Amino acid sequence: MPGIAVDNSYSRPSVLKTGGGEPPESRSPPGPTVIGILRQHVPEFVQQQAGSLTPHVANILARISLCRTAALGRHTFRCGDGCQEKSFVYNSCGERSCPVCAGGGRRVDWLERMRPLVLSGLHFYQVVFTLPGKLSWLILANPEKLYNLMMVSAWKAIRKLMRRLGIQPAATLVLHTWNQRLGHHPHIHVLIPAGGISLDGKRWVSLEVPDLNLAEPNLAAGHAGNQLELGQRFRQLMIKGMVRLYRRSELHLPEKTCHFSSDTLLTEWLQRIAPGGYGVFVEPPPSVEAKPQNILNYIGRYVTGGPISDWRILSHENGIVTFKARSLDRTPGEKRESETIELPGVEFVRRWVKHILPKGFVRSRHYGNFANRNRGGYLESARKLLDISTDGDIDDDEPQLVDSDFDSPPDADAEGGDQSDPRAPRCPKCGRAMKKVEGQQ
Repeated sequence: MPGIAVDNSYSRPSVLKTGGGEPPESRSPPGPTVIGILRQHVPEFVQQQAGSLTPHVANILARISLCRTAALGRHTFRCGDGCQEKSFVYNSCGERSCPVCAGGGRRVDWLERMRPLVLSGLHFYQVVFTLPGKLSWLILANPEKLYNLMMVSAWKAIRKLMRRLGIQPAATLVLHTWNQRLGHHPHIHVLIPAGGISLDGKRWVSLEVPDLNLAEPNLAAGHAGNQLELGQRFRQLMIKGMVRLYRRSELHLPEKTCHFSSDTLLTEWLQRIAPGGYGVFVEPPPSVEAKPQNILNYIGRYVTGGPISDWRILSHENGIVTFKARSLDRTPGEKRESETIELPGVEFVRRWVKHILPKGFVRSRHYGNFANRNRGGYLESARKLLDISTDGDIDDDEPQLVDSDFDSPPDADAEGGDQSDPRAPRCPKCGRAMKKVEGQQ
């Protein structure tokens, strides 16, 4: 990045420097990583943008370039019992967009917050709200306003349906912005319980698949079906919200892309896109033996992960990044195969940057009875109505995902951890855990 000297020689996070004096040169990277690719190509990307980057994005790219380097300081660890071996761990930048700092520790925190909502014998449905691709440019031009509108619109659509079914609404929403090719594909993952407290608070009402008004379920394809009512309601709320933002002069319309001179023209254009409703898919538990925590673990990866993991990077040679992604072709009932994608390094950065969220934007939100102010009373009433003495616990066994998580290798949790929190390393000589003896240097 211009004006910043960055060492691009290493790419693996948490590289440990050992020895009694200054840290030696870094080890050779064992393979291409996202952070290494960003460090190499961000300077060229910034130059190409010619000052068009927002200060928020530019600041994040600068901090990420310095993550786990001497520029951010380090912590010192020493082995005791006469060994006295000394090691150093460089500090992380702490940015949630950083490939080094986003990791398993944050996912565990999210799962812990969700743990009380797992009631014995009560499953979750996963509802996914998607937008037409023709709206992508408008979303990218107004990310904070329209991502927030997506969250609110999805919640209102769910709330109306659950109330119509006689259930007090409750949901957790998580924003996801990418697809396997790092393209912009904003959608909302919604977790709703398979039942809820009746509107009068006197009984428990179970929520079955037919209650969701599904159209021609296709379980073999991996989804229960396209939810027509929710999709139409979601579309109406989004259009109404976008027009309202336009009338308030809060909707940015890039001149080179759009020439809407009135809210009427904007409304007409929006009405022509997906007139049958935006895409909404409902996934029930895959089987009666499935555990609720499986879905939580799956969604948790979207809360803490980035658009691509190191595991998917195949090579980075001669300025070309090669990674694997799910094939767009899919045979119902069969697992999709992978295919390789090749992108120039700068294009890789350009796509990656699209998924940096606005400053302070909350990606995971709880509504209705899942909201913090309502959760205690909801859980107390739910346990009483379901005759549950204690809340369900997430099992200690490693949960199996409800669908294959293409962004994580089979042992992702084992090799993960909160990389933003330097952990005491093992002594390279005797193998004992080392103790931190100095603060930041």
